[in-house]
Amino acid sequence: MDSRQALVRDLARLFVKYDLEDWQFILNALREGGPELALLQDAVEDLVARGSRPRPSKARHESVRAVFSDLEKKDAEKADILKELYDLMKKKDAAPRLADIRDFCVAAGIKASPPKRRDDVIVFLIKELATVEDKASLTHLLRQLPVGDRDLHDEYRGWFRMIYPDSKKD
Repeated sequence: MDSRQALVRDLARLFVKYDLEDWQFILNALREGGPELALLQDAVEDLVARGSRPRPSKARHESVRAVFSDLEKKDAEKADILKELYDLMKKKDAAPRLADIRDFCVAAGIKASPPKRRDDVIVFLIKELATVEDKASLTHLLRQLPVGDRDLHDEYRGWFRMIYPDSKKD
């Protein structure tokens, strides 16, 4: 894969990660320039100045493994359910957006404020769900979790209209 293909693929991941409305700010900055574009340039320069890309934390993975290990000793069935949930969330088959996970945390009655990064929020949620003693309550909570069934066709059409507002073609 050449660098252009990689760039397009990375952008596509970002497009899907955030809602269409969230991108309006960036698209307007790119179209019109001005102080909004300066914010974008500053952010890019800041990332370049840091030099390296962030890497997944080993502590995060060790932390969730420890939760599963402890839980398997107490309740193997619950550990299996939460492992499956963890895998589904990592693949974005369940709660595909960070906002979905945060909303689920609120709906589940979790009082603590979740972390900012998606991977960290997933670990946070698994730890919280591991403390739910009643299996019926856990099952009820998990039924409320959104699944990855977004209508991407309409979302992409909206993207096209936002990027090319003068186009009549869908």
